[in-house]
Amino acid sequence: TDTVKEFVDKNAVNVRVYNDGQKSIYNKYGVFMMPLVVLADANGRLHEVIPHSYNIQKIIDGNIKFLLGEWDKSELSESLKPKETIIKSEQEIEYIRRVNYGRLMHSKNLYGQAVREFSTAVKLMPNLIEAHVGLGFALLATEKYDMAEASFREALKINADSDDAISGLGLSFYKRGKIDTALVELEKAVIAPEPRLEVIIALAEIYEKKGLNEKANRLYKLA
Repeated sequence: TDTVKEFVDKNAVNVRVYNDGQKSIYNKYGVFMMPLVVLADANGRLHEVIPHSYNIQKIIDGNIKFLLGEWDKSELSESLKPKETIIKSEQEIEYIRRVNYGRLMHSKNLYGQAVREFSTAVKLMPNLIEAHVGLGFALLATEKYDMAEASFREALKINADSDDAISGLGLSFYKRGKIDTALVELEKAVIAPEPRLEVIIALAEIYEKKGLNEKANRLYKLA
């Protein structure tokens, strides 16, 4: 509204904003952005400052409905009540801890430690996919391609449509020179919403080897 625009024009401070889309600053220094939303009522009075959270969209929607008169205060309060928390078992908590620590070790190129953490997580809860996938990529990084393949196959038993597991399986074939077998998996993996960079490059290299230069060049441009 004009009122909000006038308020912002008078009070806003120009600052330089750095968009750390690749998380390079976060990975190096642990600094991350915390966006927030400021809402004002029809008279320009501050209504709410909403910090970023996993359910920020729900909080914004509820407050806007309140400001527009669609909800009263009790309806807004009810919408913001936390849902009943499902208590996790000690086994689940330990599984999550191991998976997160494995991912941290992998991000720091400490692949041996990552393998240990993911392996422990797999033993704790073998029916969950995250540890199998994490273990597969850690094994790929340590060039244990046969073992990596086995991990990705276990992941695909849990979810046959897992983009990460399909990607990892294709890469495990590619690393061992099984080009035709890798091609089948990597062509499925590359159409994922956010295909892995290594998948794009591996598939481009396969196309190049097969003389499919137009396809290869198209992928290289994406990399």
